[in-house]
Amino acid sequence: MNSEVNWSLRWDMMNDLRNDYQLIGMSKNEIVKLLGEPDNKSERFAQFRYSLGYAHFGVDTGTLIIEFEKDSVKKYLVTRG
Repeated sequence: MNSEVNWSLRWDMMNDLRNDYQLIGMSKNEIVKLLGEPDNKSERFAQFRYSLGYAHFGVDTGTLIIEFEKDSVKKYLVTRG
């Protein structure tokens, strides 16, 4: 899975994720079942972070950040940089 072809696989799947799933309101367990364990968890900031790999914009990489309120997704965003 570490070949250059696969470096942006997660990034390419983001549009499908946004179009096919209503993430807002999902529980932490539902997110883990859908996306797997996050690359980074922050209990302090109530966030899960998933690395998305290369973003097809030069050498930028992407990150999916999912924020929770109690046990439900409050909001999510995708960053590049």
